[in-house]
Amino acid sequence: MPAAIDPITKQRVVAQYLQGVSRDRIAADNGIGAGTVSNIIDEWKKQWRIQTMSRSENYQSSVRSRESL
Repeated sequence: MPAAIDPITKQRVVAQYLQGVSRDRIAADNGIGAGTVSNIIDEWKKQWRIQTMSRSENYQSSVRSRESL
């Protein structure tokens, strides 16, 4: 089993992705495979969606509470 990627590397990968750097360039810059870059980005997108949905649900709930007053 390959070693886990440290959180700092994951943060760098996401930052480069958000800057529009290519997958191959991100991989080379961080000494990891292009597939690993894709996995990190996919994991980040999933977490981002979960957080966004949670915020949206909280907002909708708060709006409903105010409307019922």
